[in-house]
This record gives sequence, C-alpha cells and structure tokens, in this order.
Amino acid sequence: PNPDRVRTLGHRASTSSMLPELTQNDMALETKRIDKWGEMLEVGKKDRGGNTQEWSLKRGWWDGRGKAGEATGKYRKFQRRVFKGIPDRWRRAVWGLMMEKMAEEVAGKGKVQSLEALQDEYRNAELSHHSRHQAFLSTPSSEDVQIDLDVPRTISGHVLFHTRYGQGQRALFHVLHAFGLHCDEIGGYCQGMGSIAATLLCYFEPERAYACLVRMFYQYDLRHIFEPGFPGLLQGFYVQERLVELLMPQVHASFTTHGISTSSYASKWYLTLFSNSVPFSTQLRLWDGLLLEGLDFLIVTSLAIIWCFRDDFASPDASFESILSTLSSYFLVDSDDALLRWIRKALREKNLRTKMEGWRKEWRGFVEDGSADKRVT
Repeated sequence: PNPDRVRTLGHRASTSSMLPELTQNDMALETKRIDKWGEMLEVGKKDRGGNTQEWSLKRGWWDGRGKAGEATGKYRKFQRRVFKGIPDRWRRAVWGLMMEKMAEEVAGKGKVQSLEALQDEYRNAELSHHSRHQAFLSTPSSEDVQIDLDVPRTISGHVLFHTRYGQGQRALFHVLHAFGLHCDEIGGYCQGMGSIAATLLCYFEPERAYACLVRMFYQYDLRHIFEPGFPGLLQGFYVQERLVELLMPQVHASFTTHGISTSSYASKWYLTLFSNSVPFSTQLRLWDGLLLEGLDFLIVTSLAIIWCFRDDFASPDASFESILSTLSSYFLVDSDDALLRWIRKALREKNLRTKMEGWRKEWRGFVEDGSADKRVT
C-alpha cells in the first residue's frame, strides 16, 4: 500500500501495513527466509478440491525438543528461526502447526479434542441430536451484551475490525461468544480474551481461530490465568518476582522499598499477551516465541522489559510514580531482534527453567497451606 495513504488512514491499517517497512536489502533477506521456511514445511492436509488446509514440519525438524527447554539437532535450528521471526507469509501455517504439536505433547495428560472436532463444535456441522452440545452460535449467553460493547474497542486500528458490525467485528463477536460458552467452567468470557481472539482472526478463519483459542487456553494453560481468583496469574507473578530477585537484586530491593506491586503493572501483560503494550509487529514476534515455548516465554518477556529499565529502577532518583509510569507505558521496541535474542538467551540459561518449575511447585505449596496471599505483591 501507499505509505502516505496508510498514514492518512492509520486507524484503518491492514496487517501488512502494521508490519515494519522493508528496504530493498530487507526484502531480499526476507525472500531468502521465506524460501528456507518453505524447505522445512510440507503439506499436511488438503481439502476435497486439492487446496492446502494444513502444513506440517518435515521429518526431523521437531526431533531434539526436550523437557526444560532443551534443544538439539534440527529442532535447535527451527527454534532459532522462530526467534528470528516467522515470515508473515508463513505465520498462519507455523502458528497452526506449533499449536497442534503442543496439543500432541500434552495429549497424555488428559483428553484433547482434535482440530476437526473443535472446528465442528464451532460450526455445529456434524453434531447430531444426541449430542449434549447445542449450536454455540445460536445459543444465547448472558455475556453477549458485554462482548458487544468490547468488540469495537479491540484492535480498532486494524482495518478488519474498524467497521461497526462489519465482517471482522461480527467474526470476533461470534468467536468470543462461542468460546465463552465453551469455557463456562472458568467463568466464561473475560475482557482480555478479545485481543487474543482478534489477533488470531488476523490469520485464521473464525472456526480455526476458535480452535486456536481453545488450544491456547487448554493446552498452553492460559485458562489458569483467567480462572476465578486468577490463580495462574498470581503464580506467574510469584515466579517473575523470584526471577527479578535472582537476576536484578537491586531492582527487586527498589520495588520493595517503593511498594511496587507486580499486579499493578503486569496484569495487562499476562491477560492480553502484550497485545496492548507493544506495537502489533512486536506482538507478533512475541507470539512466535510464545506458541513455541509456552508460558515460560511470557514470564521471561516480562523480565526482559524490566531488564531494559533496570538502571532507572535501581537509581536513587527512582520513585513510586516514575517506576509505575514506566512499567505502565506503551513500549516502542528499538529492535525486535535484540529483544528476542535476549529472551532466547535467558530461556537457554542453565537450570533457569528448572528453577522456574521449582518456584511454581513452591507456590502451589503456599496455596495449599493458605499463605499464598503473603507471598506475592
């Protein structure tokens, strides 16, 4: 698109226009990266007309993925390429296959619905009258009014969601309505879900976006962040605080001195997966890593932001107002590549993930003995 036209209609930007502008050299490099990704992928599924529906990794590229973040063999190269940024042309394919790989990994821990079952659940295409499910899209919900109020405020700068009751807003309403009914055991719809669903709709059709939302909540355990009482959110805060104390003791002491509560600035990071805290292009890069690494990535990203301002926060001139104002800001990242390199290096730090899992176990013990409220700010 014409850059001047995009600036004039900035509130109607498309996905491609919200990504960084590429120089001629950047475009040549991006073309090479697109080709490299094409060499790693193969068609996973076609429809009856022979059109590609799903992609999968070629043999060997997922081998070498171990527990606690270990990466060897071809998988290590795959991981490195993900952190360098998935080419936008391949983002739908790679996000989709990473979610299905994650579903396969956790399948032994409980029942995992197939992708086809989730999409049918949304469309109600195959449900018989014997099913306990009603058609989600035709079942009323007490949360519909709130969803309708929230939809126009969700990524309103994207052309897909700009028009009131346009195609994008209707799709977003339907996905949130259906997902709210699906997850009624965790309280149904919550406002943070909107920006997550909207991001998925930028790359997937509504029924697949719904399936991806289910994957993220049930296979990536986002549901624990949104459950009544926000147990997963508080656990994440506890692990984050321990990491700050370990890696930035002066910052931790400053936060304690000035009474900086983690919940006062980090809640929106966790509940929206940074969608309202960084530019859209940076958010997509963060999601590339999140969908590969899981919730550890979310916590370490929060740590990375604090790391960037560690000198300011530990300064004698720091105050409650200055620290909280900085952490509540909208962050314009100088280099997405540098940010993702830092996060990857931190995640690969020896025993870091083992310590994170230990702190999670420690937190569960605090919950059981009733002392959790005193353990997190």
